[in-house]
Amino acid sequence: METKTVNKSKLIKKFNTLLSNAGIKEEGKRGILAQYGVTSTLDLDEQTIEEICNRLGGVISSDQAELNKMRKQLMASIYQYLKAFGTPTNNPEYVKAIACQGGGFDDFNAIPKERLRSLIHSFNNQTKDLNNVAQMTSDRVDYLTTLN
Repeated sequence: METKTVNKSKLIKKFNTLLSNAGIKEEGKRGILAQYGVTSTLDLDEQTIEEICNRLGGVISSDQAELNKMRKQLMASIYQYLKAFGTPTNNPEYVKAIACQGGGFDDFNAIPKERLRSLIHSFNNQTKDLNNVAQMTSDRVDYLTTLN
């Protein structure tokens, strides 16, 4: 009986950790528990807590995968921006520092999804602008050369 209590305590701790990692506050926790007709995790059996933890783990994993993909997209956007600006680099830490500076964060992995999306678009637009201005300048120089 004691091992069941220990296992249940570990599952409850895991449940609360997963909620925290997913950013689910007390209201959300109450909502999840209400779906099972209880008001406390202590009222759930081990199997149910484990089932909820597995669902939460799946949600967090897919969210984390999406964030990782967006971080890679942001880094690629910054690499392209630097290349268009004439200062290419192979240093990922430098690129992450630019992302942090642009987003106003101290930690690259702390940049939230919406800010990542905004930064990706900003750097992509800046790169397009730099490339368009470079092409326009080149065309203008070619035109002026033909006049001389």
